[in-house]
Amino acid sequence: MDAKLHEVWQSERLTAFMFTVIYSFKVKPGKNSQFEKAWHDLTELIYEFEGSIGSRLHQLENNRDYIAYAQ
Repeated sequence: MDAKLHEVWQSERLTAFMFTVIYSFKVKPGKNSQFEKAWHDLTELIYEFEGSIGSRLHQLENNRDYIAYAQ
């Protein structure tokens, strides 16, 4: 995002509405660490550049399914 566009987005953010998104994922066996790192990295980018509040990632007992939410 170029600097001017980022500046405009930052100034307009105060009038934006907040919403929550809920995700459900099935992760391939052996890919949990890769998935968790990708989720973390993407969340940081969205937090830094889009003004999100953050997210939470929950692994279910079967170790393959995840539920997540982002604000």
